[in-house]
Amino acid sequence: MKCRFAVARVVAHVDIDRLTSTVSWMICLRVVRQLVRALDIDHNERRATFVASQLFGLVLVRYVLRLRPVATMTPKEVARWIGPTIQRYLERPA
Repeated sequence: MKCRFAVARVVAHVDIDRLTSTVSWMICLRVVRQLVRALDIDHNERRATFVASQLFGLVLVRYVLRLRPVATMTPKEVARWIGPTIQRYLERPA
């Protein structure tokens, strides 16, 4: 019974926005890790984390916060700006 009350108190204090962003981050990181592992490159965990941070940040700025000019750029423009950074994370020596 005490455990149930403790769980209820914790749930009552959970910041839903923080929880949502944390879950989204974990999903993004998990997917990117699988992709980077498939590439069979060194430091795959670090590389995956950096790629995921770029993608998560892009989603946050473009779709959640809707900050201009990123929110109004075409997909091709976004790819031209962020693509080289992601490619560097994946290809350049650590």
